[in-house]
Amino acid sequence: MRGKPSEGSDPFTALATDDADRDGMPHLMEYAFGGNPLVSDATQKTPRGATTDIDGQRYLTLTFDRRRQPGSLRYLLEESTNLVSWTQVELNSRLVGTPVILDADRETVTVRGGQALNAVGAPKRDFLRIRLNNSP
Repeated sequence: MRGKPSEGSDPFTALATDDADRDGMPHLMEYAFGGNPLVSDATQKTPRGATTDIDGQRYLTLTFDRRRQPGSLRYLLEESTNLVSWTQVELNSRLVGTPVILDADRETVTVRGGQALNAVGAPKRDFLRIRLNNSP
């Protein structure tokens, strides 16, 4: 039997895919989004989608907490119109406003889709997701 993880345990070990608190969020995601692997807090720490008016245009947005010093952890923003084909886009080029600093380790960021939902010729559907990569 594996030992129980602690809040400070290394999320890049074999335990990264475990879910000790059974909240549906593996340890790596808990670490990346500022959760606690021993507390069922996935609903508070999962990225949140919305639509937001920016300069008179309506955009799909995604808001999430991230590590301010992520080390080898990378947050990858991807966009799709069909949930099958995904395109990686530069996360910092899609930031809405300035990140909100939560504490020494975390900040909240909001990113937006690439095309206004109400623009002429805009796709009927737009999806955003954050993918985590922990390779250097």
